Amino acid sequence: MWTFRMGKKSSKVTEDEVEEILKAYGDLLCDEEAAVIRDESCLPTTKERIKTALVVAIAAARTNDERQCYRMWYLFLANFQPDVGPRGFMKGELKLELEDIVQRSPAYQELVQASAWLKKMEEEAQYPKRELEVLEQKLSRLSSG
Repeated sequence: MWTFRMGKKSSKVTEDEVEEILKAYGDLLCDEEAAVIRDESCLPTTKERIKTALVVAIAAARTNDERQCYRMWYLFLANFQPDVGPRGFMKGELKLELEDIVQRSPAYQELVQASAWLKKMEEEAQYPKRELEVLEQKLSRLSSG
């Protein structure tokens, strides 16, 4: 059983669950047709459990390339936000006409909502970066100790 604690949240996963979570999350990320910003309900499990599985994978990675891949997956979790909806946002190119923006049409409202999601995504992406730095420090101390 693996437990990972960052801040106030912690999550536990077994070794078998780590593999299952990584496979399901990896399959989700390989969907080339998916939107850039997706609803967090699309995730195979909670963000905390995925983070725990990824921390295990980062710690167990045999190569720097493998470790870097898992780091990118970790950071990409910020692209999954609540209340985005099943369609997601920014699937393909965003096409708006000037009249849509001027008249505050549904397209404009969608753009406003997307801006909020993008801001939240960017803010949330800062936490995993810090978490990865802490993890690297811990791994460095373990390998040198």
